[in-house]
Amino acid sequence: MSGPGARQSLSDIDEASLLPIARLADRLLREHSLLTPGHRPVAGRVGRGMEFLDHADYVAGDDVRRIDWRASARRNRPQIRRFHDERHADWTICIDHSSSMVVPGAEKWSLAAHLGACLGYVLLHLGNRVGAITFADAVVRSLPFGSGRGQYGRLLRMLALPPPPSGAGSRLAACGSRLPTLAPVIVISDFLAEDAMLADLGRLAASGRQLHVLPIVDGRDTDPGTTGRLRLVDAESGRARAVTVDAALVATAAAQRARQLDALRRQCVRWQLPCTPCPVDRGWRSAALAHLAGLRHA
Repeated sequence: MSGPGARQSLSDIDEASLLPIARLADRLLREHSLLTPGHRPVAGRVGRGMEFLDHADYVAGDDVRRIDWRASARRNRPQIRRFHDERHADWTICIDHSSSMVVPGAEKWSLAAHLGACLGYVLLHLGNRVGAITFADAVVRSLPFGSGRGQYGRLLRMLALPPPPSGAGSRLAACGSRLPTLAPVIVISDFLAEDAMLADLGRLAASGRQLHVLPIVDGRDTDPGTTGRLRLVDAESGRARAVTVDAALVATAAAQRARQLDALRRQCVRWQLPCTPCPVDRGWRSAALAHLAGLRHA
């Protein structure tokens, strides 16, 4: 990053680095679904089966061999045939773009963007359609569902956002109206909300949809790296407070954060949601592989 307004660099994430992960995911999940037991693709999910479902407008990235020329002539715009397919789904990747994602540095936001790009590539490689949302207090950007290389390029351009500005809160519920009924969702966030976003996650889980939860973890969230009298400012609310930072306070903050993440993890277990903590010091490849490997044993 060259400064607070610099755009996210995804130059180190390319097909040469992604294709081995996608191929490994294909092997790992060949006999397993990305959807955990008890969850199914959206009713009438389109795919590559033989049973006709309906027609839809052609969008960039769709297979041109599925264009129905008669239907296209009737509607005066390109139409594709859609078919039932139980193996694939429409996935939405929701990525936190709130201010806490760049405190104390931009590493959390960088990891989240790289994970979104990597998992998007894997999902597309496995034959799913992918959409994406970046959110803070409200939706920042959204990407409609699409497939193929063209959609991956659009996802990369979307994620090449500047780091979040100060004063941007975090509200997963803001994505709700953009999420199709029952469509599976991946949530990537530091979950630094008072209730670790459990209320919003609970509402999404109660709707019957599959959720994958990837908490971004940075030990510096609870350790300013110095001691003494400091003025601490909440990056999202702007509230400031003068405190005396010492080893005991740092230890207390770390324990509170550990309890928050443990509550998130335990609740995900109850809801049968795959949850993979992603430390910033492990990198996006390690985090993505850990999540995919965990799905095999879910």
